[in-house]
Amino acid sequence: MSFELTAKEKLRVAIASLLGVTLDPIGHGDLTTISIWSTLYFIQLPFVLYMLWKRNHPLIKIRGAGLFTLLYITGVLFFVGDFTTNEMVHPTSKLLRNCVFTTVWLRSICGQMSAYGLLTLYTIGVYFRNRRGMTFQGIAKWTFILVIAGINVSIGVIVSLMPETRTIKFIGGMEICDLNPQFKNAVIGLSWTGLAGLLISAVVVNLMVVCKNGEAKEISLACLALVAAIVFHTVVWYQRPKYPARLAWRVAVVSVDQLAWFTAWWAVMGRSLYVCAFRGDAWVDEYNRKIDDDDK
Repeated sequence: MSFELTAKEKLRVAIASLLGVTLDPIGHGDLTTISIWSTLYFIQLPFVLYMLWKRNHPLIKIRGAGLFTLLYITGVLFFVGDFTTNEMVHPTSKLLRNCVFTTVWLRSICGQMSAYGLLTLYTIGVYFRNRRGMTFQGIAKWTFILVIAGINVSIGVIVSLMPETRTIKFIGGMEICDLNPQFKNAVIGLSWTGLAGLLISAVVVNLMVVCKNGEAKEISLACLALVAAIVFHTVVWYQRPKYPARLAWRVAVVSVDQLAWFTAWWAVMGRSLYVCAFRGDAWVDEYNRKIDDDDK
């Protein structure tokens, strides 16, 4: 995939200019941004594998190694959907030219909305464990998962079946995705709705639960990062609707999105990994002593 200023890229910029759009060519700035975040995901992978290896450590077990592995996968999908949606690469296949696939399925459903759902599931688990003294498992957990997954998939299928003129279409020559204004409102509304579920569960945890292992503070930090990202994205979408045409704005949007995701993941799992790696046995002994004291 070329990031050089080729004759084809110059033609793309010229076509955009004729249509009244000042288009910064895809170049080394886009490549640098993609490379930096790709490297960070690659660096994080050993930590995810370590988390799976130490999945039975109490601090990791109560957070859920499987859940946060899925959250890592949603982050990767979100990243791929993010930089393709924000026009940082030349689409070289028919699939990448399908804006519904990149924007709706990759970025929104498999990435952003799935991340919100997984974090909400974790937050509900924190409530049940600390407020009710029980784990959020069995029928209740799987009902929640199936309902959230069913809603997300249903939305994706409906959007895929709608005509592109009413949703989002790929404009050849300029190689950009053009969103229908009403559909853009729906996308923003869907994103806020998904985040609202997480925020409500986080507020409930902070107001009604005394967390022994700092989960409430971790959830709050994750939520603050995600809220900051979606506020930034919403403002940019409405104040600068053609923002992907300018290098600085598309780099900013992708970077804020990814920074928020990394902050959310590490806010919840970072301390557990640190304790497991550097204070593993000592912390487990302290943890067991506290349990013994509580039982007396």
